[in-house]
Amino acid sequence: MKSVILILIATIATVFFVLNPRIVFDHGRPIYLVSCRMEWSAHWLGAFGKGGLLGVYSLDSAAQAVVSSTPVEYVSKDEQMTIAMSTVMKPCR
Repeated sequence: MKSVILILIATIATVFFVLNPRIVFDHGRPIYLVSCRMEWSAHWLGAFGKGGLLGVYSLDSAAQAVVSSTPVEYVSKDEQMTIAMSTVMKPCR
């Protein structure tokens, strides 16, 4: 039994080391989880409201969703993607 617990702890530690996850908070509420090494994010807040995301996305897809829900017209799409990507990846800095 003791070896099973040790293997479980080692597996969880390995997963956290490989994925390097960060939880993003907004006003004390968790809004999404981002993996700094594997470039994916899991979104759940606002999933059933207007413009919300629910699921696991690549960082490019999450940034595109942010861009499509932002009504900024005077900035180019490339610049919008750069801003959105830096917003999504902010916890990894």
